[in-house]
Amino acid sequence: MNRTMLVLSALGILSAGTVGGVLPTTAYAATSSQSTTAVKYPGHLIEMGSRGTYVKEVQQQLNKLGYSCGTADGIFGSHTLSAVKAFQKAHHLTVDGIVGPQTWNALFGSTGASTTPNTIVNPYQTYTYNKMVQDIQSLTRKYPDLVHSEIVGRTVYGRDIYAVSIGKGKPTAFINGAHHAREWITTILNMYMIDQYAQAYEKGQSIGGYNVRNVLNNATIWFIPMVNPDGVTLEQSGLSAFPRSSWANLKRWNGGSSNFKRWKANAQGIDPNLQYDGGWADIRNNIVNHPWYEDYKGPAPYYINEVKAVLKLINQINPQDEVAYHSSGDVIYWGYKLTRTQESTDKWYATKVRSLTGYFIEPIGASDGGGLTDWWTHNIGRPGLTVEVGTYEGDQPVPVSQFSTIWSQNKAVGLFMAQQAINLYKQHPNSVVHVNY
Repeated sequence: MNRTMLVLSALGILSAGTVGGVLPTTAYAATSSQSTTAVKYPGHLIEMGSRGTYVKEVQQQLNKLGYSCGTADGIFGSHTLSAVKAFQKAHHLTVDGIVGPQTWNALFGSTGASTTPNTIVNPYQTYTYNKMVQDIQSLTRKYPDLVHSEIVGRTVYGRDIYAVSIGKGKPTAFINGAHHAREWITTILNMYMIDQYAQAYEKGQSIGGYNVRNVLNNATIWFIPMVNPDGVTLEQSGLSAFPRSSWANLKRWNGGSSNFKRWKANAQGIDPNLQYDGGWADIRNNIVNHPWYEDYKGPAPYYINEVKAVLKLINQINPQDEVAYHSSGDVIYWGYKLTRTQESTDKWYATKVRSLTGYFIEPIGASDGGGLTDWWTHNIGRPGLTVEVGTYEGDQPVPVSQFSTIWSQNKAVGLFMAQQAINLYKQHPNSVVHVNY
């Protein structure tokens, strides 16, 4: 297609009273949505050259949070130094590579303080399919009158494709993530958006200038946080997460490699974001004609279950607008084969989202077709954008260390789309989308 924030003021939405206030650093000192017991600071600095149990605990915690320092061997070497610095930078601490009291408390939580956060979704970890399902269940239990979920499809390897809604109004915005396997940081963004909007709704707070309760009482945002759960699982866990009978094909489609970190496709070797019938027949550039880890458009549009699930939800919810989140480039794609009237509307959308995110707007029609937004704007004629949320990382995932920046840039995008959905619905209350697939 920019970490668990322990001082959540940088995210600009969680506070003990007003938006933008600061929670104690221990308010999100857990490494997951579950509560943890704080680990007491040992009373001395842990730095380059240190050895022992405390170093190992730091290494284990860094690895757990997604700041890889290699094997937790109890030896503070260069990899651990780099991981500590990345963690400190992400959490707005002094970036000196030394684990003193402040960095320790950010990692583990201060002794004696509550470490059970209101936040369910921990965005600073390798965010798996199973973790997503857990968090969806937790969110629907915690906010039963506001957050709902349903299964809209199932992959060929039996993983359910989840849709999640937040809000109470008939006008609908549709947001999605992880069409591409290695772009699972967009799943985190989708899930964190649901989590933070629900909290702000409950507390009567605003985000990015939007009164969350007012917007969500009058609109509903639907998400498919992980369009491609098979691909994400393959990218994160490798062959061990799949039947042995599939290993030979998957490895062959990965160029003979057992390292799947570059994988974009679903587990059939088909790119889900080249599967929509918006210029599908004309796709030529950089395309392979057989299953592969990326860029195979498949034998026909709408061929794979993942895309059928997206279209099923669209038929069900009749969205007024759409955002497809991808992860690499800090850019906004828009304008695939639009009429002049559509061009004016969609350019306005792109400009507004640029003002929220700071992302560069690609020239009109920069996409080659086959993507969800290409199909949505060209065939359906309603506003939509493809938003790339992280720096360009090549054939690898955007690291979770970028998430605080990504969130600060995108935290109001869902609310903007929902507010515009309200406006569009008022103009065309009887307009209905129906897709044959």
